[in-house]
Amino acid sequence: MAGKVAIIRRGICDFDAKVYNAQQAGAIAVIIVNNVASPSTIFPGGDSIVDGVPVTITIPSVMISKADGDPLIASGASLQASFTPLMNDYAGTTENRLRLYAPDTLSDGSSVSHWSPDVDPNLLMEPFINPSLDRHLDLTLTQMKDIGWQVNDIPFPYLTYSTWKSSVFTSSDILTNFTDDPDRDGVNNLEEYFFGNLPKTPDAGKLPTFRFTLGIGQLVFTRSKLTTDLSYRLEKSTDLTSFGPAIEGVDYAITSTRSLSNDAEEVTLSVLNPPATLYLRLRIVSN
Repeated sequence: MAGKVAIIRRGICDFDAKVYNAQQAGAIAVIIVNNVASPSTIFPGGDSIVDGVPVTITIPSVMISKADGDPLIASGASLQASFTPLMNDYAGTTENRLRLYAPDTLSDGSSVSHWSPDVDPNLLMEPFINPSLDRHLDLTLTQMKDIGWQVNDIPFPYLTYSTWKSSVFTSSDILTNFTDDPDRDGVNNLEEYFFGNLPKTPDAGKLPTFRFTLGIGQLVFTRSKLTTDLSYRLEKSTDLTSFGPAIEGVDYAITSTRSLSNDAEEVTLSVLNPPATLYLRLRIVSN
């Protein structure tokens, strides 16, 4: 497959597995041919999980209809194909405006409360059928506000670091940048914002802790409910030298999310099948 475009029929194998295996075989792109008479859908590359292992898909892929794909397969291996990227547009957008999923003929799961299915990770906001929603990209609140809904369940005005900073600091305060630590408790402002702590009062005791409950190792931390620009990622290591992503359902499970107040919650992550030596790192990431 080196240097060639792979044409693969849709079937029982996951799309990510198809594209990743073609990539490993040297293919430069993948065309997936639908096996049913339904609209074609684009599947961009990106991070994924294949056979339980995190992988990165770097080659482009596209799904075409059965009507278009059958003649390609019937033509044999002598076809010439090329992919031209759209340099000025993001997947799922038109002129960088995010598209809603509202097909003219209603299909299952479609409504104006769903985003375009063209993006990766998924934005369709149905976690039971779209496992890639674990990337914390839920745009529900923003979309509801954009189409005119009044949001009454946000007790405080900050949803980004910038607006949080303006609510907890005054114009005379210094050390207000996200790397600063004005209360000298070893926790910088960005961490105070994410964990729901106070930036001007020492409260390092609210940082993540590790405990054992009935012999099960658990990572427990408090976080703000109001941050829409940050999320977390759990990473693991056995030597403190190389860290890799910890996979939910394989390496850990979210045991509970307990509400502490209108603006804070306690999250408990339980370790699954740990090795003899295990180090965990909670990384704060930008959405």
